[in-house]
Amino acid sequence: MYTKPNFIGIGQAKAATSWLYYNLRHHREVWVPPQKELHFFNKNFDYAACERRLIRFLGTPATEPGVTPIPIINVWDKMLPPGLTAEEQQAQMARLQMDFDFFIKALLSPRAKRVRQKLNKELNSFPKGEAFILRKRWHLNWYSELFPDTGMCCGEVTPHYSVLDAKNVGIIARFFPQLRVILILRDPVQRALSHIQLNVRRGSWKGPFTADTLIDLCRKHTVVLTKSRVSRLKATWFKHVPKDRLLVLDFRDIVAPSTAPRGPVHVLGDVAAFLGLDPDGFTADPYVHVMGNQSKIEIPDAVTDWLQQELAGEADHLDDILARHKP
Repeated sequence: MYTKPNFIGIGQAKAATSWLYYNLRHHREVWVPPQKELHFFNKNFDYAACERRLIRFLGTPATEPGVTPIPIINVWDKMLPPGLTAEEQQAQMARLQMDFDFFIKALLSPRAKRVRQKLNKELNSFPKGEAFILRKRWHLNWYSELFPDTGMCCGEVTPHYSVLDAKNVGIIARFFPQLRVILILRDPVQRALSHIQLNVRRGSWKGPFTADTLIDLCRKHTVVLTKSRVSRLKATWFKHVPKDRLLVLDFRDIVAPSTAPRGPVHVLGDVAAFLGLDPDGFTADPYVHVMGNQSKIEIPDAVTDWLQQELAGEADHLDDILARHKP
């Protein structure tokens, strides 16, 4: 049984999980890794993303071809801005040490290298149908030790965890019996539309983006619909995690304007109460880092109509879950 991490954010994807991560990282009593998504429970740990994050953490070397160098002094100046009190500077230095320790444990130590080699070797020897976590139970201890023993509340946010199957979720509940789980839910069709925009923006989907093309791409990349199926959560996370250890948040509250009766400040209050944190410990503006100014394509109405047909009934499941579980 493992006591770390204290919490995980499991999604949904395209439902303000970056906002959640950003605000948790800016809470005085919380440590989350400098890499947002670890993907430990759904794939072979995201080593590539971790390596990219380490380069940014240390400063991009000027010798790397085709990359504008980021001098390390500039990186650290951002992390330790002028005007901090001696106490604030000490706290930030401690946090930077925990960040660097994470990279040591995940990538650089001899043990990290042995774990990576063993993981890559052993994953190829198991049947594809077997529960993923069962394949690598031997290094749950390594995962747990990525989180520091400092008395801070520690966790991670990986949206893909929301679509883990029941067997894997049951294993997580078994080996991490005190784990607290944070889930943000969004309207299924709107979430899928946002997912389409993400795929286009990243260049993984190629145009022209007609209605037929986008529908065919959604059929091919089934995860667009799968991640919008709120109903499947009832047989996975809601089945295996007790109600008092599962916090359900409404995406609409996070993106609500400051004039709304319930908005992001209230959501962070719910998060603080759930994790046992000081509600005044958040240091970032909760109205920032919610919806970025990102380029978008015009999605034909026919695509929205098709999504509504494919996701028929999911909005009812969403309303039912929010009615039962929302704070």
